[in-house]
Amino acid sequence: MMSIFRNIPALRRLLYWSLVCSLALTSQISRAGSPAEFLTLLVSEETDAYGKVIPLSEQNIQLFRSLSKEMQVQLIVQRYPWKRALEKAYQGEGMIFGISPTAERRSKLDFSQVVYTERVYLITRCQSNFRYEKLPDLENKRIGVVRGTSYGEAVDQQMGKLFQVEQDTSRLSGRMTKLLQGRMDGFFHYSYLNPSPLELTINQQYFSEIQGQASQSGKLFCVQPKAISSVDIHFAIRNDINQGRLHKLDAALIKLKQSEAFQKMFSQ
Repeated sequence: MMSIFRNIPALRRLLYWSLVCSLALTSQISRAGSPAEFLTLLVSEETDAYGKVIPLSEQNIQLFRSLSKEMQVQLIVQRYPWKRALEKAYQGEGMIFGISPTAERRSKLDFSQVVYTERVYLITRCQSNFRYEKLPDLENKRIGVVRGTSYGEAVDQQMGKLFQVEQDTSRLSGRMTKLLQGRMDGFFHYSYLNPSPLELTINQQYFSEIQGQASQSGKLFCVQPKAISSVDIHFAIRNDINQGRLHKLDAALIKLKQSEAFQKMFSQ
């Protein structure tokens, strides 16, 4: 099948696969029925080392499917690099998921109740002597951050002051490669996983995508045990076009969060 695309430019190929993934995910989420009301859901995308969009986690697919059923709304998932997804939300082109509140964002968007809480971890090279315990430990370090992403306002305020910033895309494989090349001392990474399973996942992903660049005999990437911050994750929509959608979403979330299945969904 891949031979069909040999002569198609990489950007067009990426757009094609993004559309395929979006349509497939929308189909998965909407299995329960065909509600008359539609809602565009803007979600951050991550691509692998070959530029292919990495599917959303099963937890998020289950979350969206449950909300679609409870709200009787068909969610049309559209995935973009985070900065672009945020810009589209500001322009009123849909509801955004995976966002944390800041003063600037609250001036433009209305936020749902908390969906779950994620932690921000610092990923470093295992061979380095860099150990993190508190924010001052970042002094004069170069830290990778995804463009347009907030890591908690206390951390955001120190960017370019306490520590230098390396602007990244959301492609994890690219961030890991830059870290190994010594272009930064570490990078911030959101996860609801605990440090040990996250560390295992990150190393496995690197070795599976970047063949032949490193031996699998040992770990390359270490997750610093102390989280940089804990950040509440929400849905949000532009405040002048809310039209009661957040009220409907919050009612569905309240019902879902009472279930044991939901409580287990994001605790690992």
